[in-house]
Amino acid sequence: MQSTELRALLIDGGNTAVKIGELSGERVELIARLPTEEVIERPELLLQKIKGFKGKVGIASVVPELSKVLRELFPEGEFVGLRGELPVKIPYKGEMGADRVANILGGNSLFESFIIASLGTATVIDVVVNGEFKGGFILPGARLMARSLKEGTALLPEVKKLQNFRPGNKTKECIEAGILRGIGGAISSVRSEFPGLPLILTGGDAGAIYPLTGGILVKDLTLLGIGVYLKYKGGK
Repeated sequence: MQSTELRALLIDGGNTAVKIGELSGERVELIARLPTEEVIERPELLLQKIKGFKGKVGIASVVPELSKVLRELFPEGEFVGLRGELPVKIPYKGEMGADRVANILGGNSLFESFIIASLGTATVIDVVVNGEFKGGFILPGARLMARSLKEGTALLPEVKKLQNFRPGNKTKECIEAGILRGIGGAISSVRSEFPGLPLILTGGDAGAIYPLTGGILVKDLTLLGIGVYLKYKGGK
């Protein structure tokens, strides 16, 4: 008997990187990660990574220039958005980033009620209770904070490494700790308002924040959510 499992290509287009994954049944596997600017300038780099993949394509892009490239590469691709009914009720006014929609759908495949902290270029915290989006919070990501301190002051250095969250004895250590504690504190504040909800951490800086907040690390949550979106739109 022929398998009816959905096989699809998943593309998560972020501000910094484009992550490419493959959905096979219930499993999501990361294939490649490419700098966003390189994909915009040389789209063939992405095509080289997928090796002539044939099948459904799901896309979540938050970069308009990248979205244009991806629409040209995959004219039949399904772009994640708030169009139509979704498995989570999201009464959002205006446009919501495709990555946020995908993360919420990915989180909903694990829990009915949860908090997501997406820790990338921006820090985005979203809350879902009983399958309904309750609201979110957006603040600068860790590296954006570090860069702004460098650009907005005369003497503070830009911190590249973000690991130390203990009180610092050097300026760079103090900046590291301040940034991580600031983001960790924001997450903890949201958790105190919604006690008992599982916390899901995702994004490039999730590992650095985890020691301060605990929770569940889901490395490729956005890809998982894109897969959920494709399955739901396909009636599965």
